[in-house]
Amino acid sequence: MNTHRLEKLAREKGVDCQIRTVEAQEDGRFFVFAVDGIPLRRPVSLGFTVDRAIHTLNVGSWRRYALVGEPTTLASA
Repeated sequence: MNTHRLEKLAREKGVDCQIRTVEAQEDGRFFVFAVDGIPLRRPVSLGFTVDRAIHTLNVGSWRRYALVGEPTTLASA
């Protein structure tokens, strides 16, 4: 349920994010997996707690690490 709350906060900030909870990792527990429906190359950590994730979304510092995946195309010869 916390992820829905975080996604709603992100939408209020003007960004449509897909946020998931992951087993606690070295970098955090809450991660952004997609922005505006486009998957990220690597998930971006928002922190270990809901409060920290809210702070990170409010500050917007996570955006500098959000590298959107490139569309897959076949190279023509």
